[in-house]
Amino acid sequence: MMMNGLLKSMKHSLPRQIDVLIIFLAEGKVFLPLLRILKQQDAGRISVNGKPHRDFIQAAPYLIGIAVYEVLKRILLPELQAFLSLKWPNDLLWQGRKISGILIESAFESEVVNIVVGIGLNIVQSPKIPGRVLTSIRETGSPLITPEALAKNILTESKKWFSCWKIGRFPAIRREWLSRTCPKGTILEVGGGKSPVKGRFVGITDLGHLMIEDHNQKIKCLVTTEMR
Repeated sequence: MMMNGLLKSMKHSLPRQIDVLIIFLAEGKVFLPLLRILKQQDAGRISVNGKPHRDFIQAAPYLIGIAVYEVLKRILLPELQAFLSLKWPNDLLWQGRKISGILIESAFESEVVNIVVGIGLNIVQSPKIPGRVLTSIRETGSPLITPEALAKNILTESKKWFSCWKIGRFPAIRREWLSRTCPKGTILEVGGGKSPVKGRFVGITDLGHLMIEDHNQKIKCLVTTEMR
């Protein structure tokens, strides 16, 4: 498994770009790794279906999350960096406002597993979405960066954390991720609908599942859910 090279393509916007790339992978129309930069995306996904927990697939959301965190932290003004945090399973927050989201998809072909990573990061402005509290780099008061420079920095940082994973596997990545998220004991509310679950944040399991302690002091492990 390698993370070298760069193929860059600029488009204004495309719906569900990850779906397009997965189709191209299946048809052998792209060479990996591929970096595609979009100015905006017309359609997204709220929830992520469960994936087979192969070693790297398990670590990928956390590895990429750390990479984006480190790049974004360097962009923010020094006095603003402490307000940045990772939110399980795939968001980055600044002062509790979502500034970035990550979506990992996998495409299987015989014995080969292709990982497709989609990163949305608000640079100039944040979209107005009912029920969502969002922000952007500009809205934090930090200096702007071009999408091209941002993407290259994330790719470089991802290689660093890929090397970390190769040495220490998921335990090393999990340890680093936990140091950048909310403190243990933080009250979280998870699950949509009329019956959300509220509890204290305990940590992440060996399989990358969220652990919370409910009001009965029972530990619950969640695979995928909406967290508030």
